[in-house]
Amino acid sequence: MSFATTRELDLLARCLAPPQEAEAAHLAAAAQQVSDWSHLYQYAHERLVAPLLYARLRHANLLEVVPPEIRNRFQWIYEQTAALNALRLHQILKVSTPLVEQGVRTLYFKGTSLILTGDYPDPGHRMFADVDLLAKEADKENLRHAFAQAGGWWELPVPGRQAVKDTKWVNAWRTLIEVHWHLKSYNGVPGQVAEDRLWSSAQPLNYRGKIAWVPAPEDRFIMAAVHSTVQHAFDSSLLLVALADLAHIAGKNRGSFDWDRMAQALERERMLEHVTVATQLAWEVTRFPPLQEGLAAFWRRQPGLETITTPLVRPLLRMIRKPWVFASLAESRFLTAPPWRQRIQVLVSTVFSKLFPHSWKSTPFMEKGAEVEVIKMNTTPQRRFFDLDFLSYIIQLNRFYRRIGYTGLNGKVHD
Repeated sequence: MSFATTRELDLLARCLAPPQEAEAAHLAAAAQQVSDWSHLYQYAHERLVAPLLYARLRHANLLEVVPPEIRNRFQWIYEQTAALNALRLHQILKVSTPLVEQGVRTLYFKGTSLILTGDYPDPGHRMFADVDLLAKEADKENLRHAFAQAGGWWELPVPGRQAVKDTKWVNAWRTLIEVHWHLKSYNGVPGQVAEDRLWSSAQPLNYRGKIAWVPAPEDRFIMAAVHSTVQHAFDSSLLLVALADLAHIAGKNRGSFDWDRMAQALERERMLEHVTVATQLAWEVTRFPPLQEGLAAFWRRQPGLETITTPLVRPLLRMIRKPWVFASLAESRFLTAPPWRQRIQVLVSTVFSKLFPHSWKSTPFMEKGAEVEVIKMNTTPQRRFFDLDFLSYIIQLNRFYRRIGYTGLNGKVHD
């Protein structure tokens, strides 16, 4: 994984948010300042935002600034992403009719919902590896009948305890659908509370003649923030694409967004602090005005919240450019452990990475080949160093947890 220079980050940060007329000159100046386009491509690719960067440069008529070889690589990954996403959407929507006939109501969420709703106006802008559906567990057998009726889908074996949470289906094109029966409990609040919120505000949309249900814009925003800051614990391979998600959701729905209602729901479900960190980080990186509106609403909802989130956001901003960012914090065992055990794991991981700087981390990437499914996981060596920013992040994360009384995912639940 690669470092990012200040010049590279300046351009990439401006490209994470939707286009703004006032920024055209700044974007052009930032593109002219990039000294190593190959390095920028690698950095953006590792963090799943290379297609979006290409699309934004094309929209601003700045592709001529990019060296031809690198421009071709950008174009290839954008076109592959667009083709894969279009194929996935076509295949999953073919299942929608059998689902309706079987009386199964499903909710598309995560990356799929952002394409269906037009939060990203082009399927090639947003990389995602699988399709996530939320369904009610009572409909499990009817859902199986629907997939059988659609034909060409196979249910993957899932370990016993995991089968209670989700079921995975795949077809000959390697399109993977993950059906979630329940959401994780969060910070002592049962997952059922978030499920009820999602179902009660879900919206139907007509996508190419097929009806698909998606979360309300506010719920899509919450899910993107929680997915990156809680479920994946600021994992560097997902963080920038999450910030882009927040900017695009807020931008597409500006004027209709009810930030105050969202803040109220977040406070009730004990998510306000984590979502505020994500929103503040997205605002600091992109400077996209709608995000500042949301941040102000969150701070109004809970006086003093800024003093809780800002100390954590500062080291996060410094570490975004570094290749080892939070890799040791992105494991499910860490996420589900109680806070005292998390602190021990952080200490052990830090000492270990200092003594043994060569570690291994799965990094998403795309590769040319005959296979239709070209998104693979490549285990590549990376060097992780111990530095003051990483130490600052560990200290501030633990202070953040203590101040909000964080109990983790699937931890102790308060009914």
